[in-house]
Amino acid sequence: MNSFGGNIVAHYLAGISHVHDCTADFRCIRADLLRRIDLSSIKAEGYGFQVTLLHAAFGDRARIAEIPVHFADRTRGNSKLGLRDILEFMANAAAIRMMSMHTFFRICVVGVSGVAVNLGLLNLLLSRGLHKYLASPLAVEGSILWSIFLNYKWTSAERARAGSSSRDCALMPCRSCPG
Repeated sequence: MNSFGGNIVAHYLAGISHVHDCTADFRCIRADLLRRIDLSSIKAEGYGFQVTLLHAAFGDRARIAEIPVHFADRTRGNSKLGLRDILEFMANAAAIRMMSMHTFFRICVVGVSGVAVNLGLLNLLLSRGLHKYLASPLAVEGSILWSIFLNYKWTSAERARAGSSSRDCALMPCRSCPG
């Protein structure tokens, strides 16, 4: 049940739907891929580490191949997985999703702020006596310039600092970002 539930969380909450079994403990990972992944940035421990590592591998465009492993049902003892481990796994999966959506949220904020700038400029220009046919395009142009400036300073600059490339996107799932 733990693996079944963990895979549901990994697939739907973390957005890692490309892998059938995200909770399997056995992994073969090329050393060069591990060197490219910033392992110090992975804060998860234990059970949650597996999904974070899978997400990082996808972010590095790793090719994931699965070879099914059959585990016999437990005949003695209990799972070492406790409630704290399960909650950490779920919180980690939610954090992965939020980081995948980070750029999308920033773009939404830029868009909403552009609307606010447009309405504010329009109101200001109309209150100063400018004709509506002149005030409206000026307000639209002001909001466009504001959106371009904020997008460049806030979203594009952050992706450049993080070393992302133009293949990164938050609007559509792609091989580089399973979210």
